Amino acid sequence: LTLIFGTFYIIIAMNLVPQSGFWASSSLKSASSWGLLVGIVLGMTGYIWESSGSGRIAAPAQFMYDILGHVADVISYSRLLALGISTGVNAFLIDMIILGIVWPGVPKAGILGAVISVVAAVVLAVGFVLLHLVNMGLNSLSGFVHTMRLHFAEYFGKFYEGGGDEFRPFKAARMVTAITEDGG
Repeated sequence: LTLIFGTFYIIIAMNLVPQSGFWASSSLKSASSWGLLVGIVLGMTGYIWESSGSGRIAAPAQFMYDILGHVADVISYSRLLALGISTGVNAFLIDMIILGIVWPGVPKAGILGAVISVVAAVVLAVGFVLLHLVNMGLNSLSGFVHTMRLHFAEYFGKFYEGGGDEFRPFKAARMVTAITEDGG
């Protein structure tokens, strides 16, 4: 409740939605405010209920800390959105530089201009393809690395519990080992 109604409350309070129609209704504003308040009260009550002893004193602060942790996770994953946007921006810039700046500047008049324009077209086409391949490769690698870091370094520890048998690698029990001078 806290995360859902809190999201609506922030979106409405920051005027991130149209100020007419459904989003401007006073009932939506009051529902998001009351929903956020009920979510906070129920969350803190639940944390106090689950805690024991002196932990009950810190339970409301722990609840708020956990809410901030969820918000931080969303922000951390939004980095992947930024990587996707940067890939698109880089592709747009490659297109703009090659097709909008370099190609129009190639001379096309006369026989020499025709030869230069054909050579320039081939070179620019190869450069166009290579630059887009480099852009896709670098951003794919970056997206993969960031995703794996988020999964294994940040998010994985929230659900994983160690346990089971200790790892003991297989090895042979040696009775006699003799080392000679020739290394054998």
